Amino acid sequence: EETQVSFSNNDSGTEPINIGFEFPFYGDIYSNFIINANGWIGFGENNSEWYNGNLPSIDYPRPAIFGFWDDLNPVNDNCNATCSGNVYYHSNASRLVVSFDNIAHWSSEGFENSFYDFQIVIYPSGDIDININSIEGNYSATVGMQNASGTIASQVDVYNGNYFNNNMSIELKNVETIS
Repeated sequence: EETQVSFSNNDSGTEPINIGFEFPFYGDIYSNFIINANGWIGFGENNSEWYNGNLPSIDYPRPAIFGFWDDLNPVNDNCNATCSGNVYYHSNASRLVVSFDNIAHWSSEGFENSFYDFQIVIYPSGDIDININSIEGNYSATVGMQNASGTIASQVDVYNGNYFNNNMSIELKNVETIS
């Protein structure tokens, strides 16, 4: 059963949520995670940074998995006229699925009527799937992951391009042995 997440504002994160299994990530083991409204999940403190960029960076969320990190505007407690879309998660012993369901981009020049539908799926093996279901409009998302110190990262090499498309899945393999 999916649980809907609520956010206090469009750059906020949840309180820690139990993953449901131990998740190995860059040599550490995590049992809790947070979901940030801007399209990422993390295993440490929330980071309200909405201006996404290239990884790795100590200034950006860490340790974190970036499903489609951008200046997103899901339904939240301080919605403006253009907030849209909800975030859900479901966990069992075999996987955690975080779904960003048709989330609006913050209304700014060039991003009007831009909506993203994607999932971050993590497994007890440490493997990660990022499923891009649909992209409507423009985007400038960061997709990838980085370690707790912000010094090692894997990023899908696109920043302002046409790389991502509908019904696309990106698989990131277990990084447990990397320190």
